[in-house]
Amino acid sequence: MSDRKAKDPSRLDLIVSMFHRLNQDYFHSSIPLPKFRLSRRMTTSAGSVLYGTNRHTMTISIPYHDHFGWGEELVSTLKHEMIHLYLERNHGIRGHGSLFSKYCKLLGTERFCRTRPERGPVYVYTCPNCDAEYTYRRKVRLYCGHCHREGGFSDRRLRLTSTVHPSMEAAKASQPAPSLTNSAPRRGKQMFLPGLEVYLPI
Repeated sequence: MSDRKAKDPSRLDLIVSMFHRLNQDYFHSSIPLPKFRLSRRMTTSAGSVLYGTNRHTMTISIPYHDHFGWGEELVSTLKHEMIHLYLERNHGIRGHGSLFSKYCKLLGTERFCRTRPERGPVYVYTCPNCDAEYTYRRKVRLYCGHCHREGGFSDRRLRLTSTVHPSMEAAKASQPAPSLTNSAPRRGKQMFLPGLEVYLPI
């Protein structure tokens, strides 16, 4: 289905509203508002970010959230994609590296999205040069696009680092979803994320 037919004003309004709330609560409104798209073709991930010169684009999967829900699961997806935006803007970091993983834990979101039970395994590949991670539904022989643009193909072939099976993800899906504001109790304290210049409230 075309992108034009995938537009849904009510869902887009929900996404924008959640983005502003999370941006204020966790990032002190420091992330510029990206363009938002809904995709019916995106079936292997919850969302994605396309980095642009002047403005980035965030795409949210309709099939994924129709399956897992448009409440807490959408909050988790937005946190994940917003960490990408923050790290790229402030540190020039892309991908799912160690710093990204730390931020996911602190903000109560997942490093990778859930796998729909009827789908096959997900193969996770890593670039040996920049540690960027890529996920595919089949085994591939590809090279890192970021490093290739900078230095050619030498030593840029992606390496298979892990395989996520649907049965494992189905077990995770049965667990309670993370809360909107993290599970830590509110005690008037603040939490510092390493590498950030501001304190993020919990």
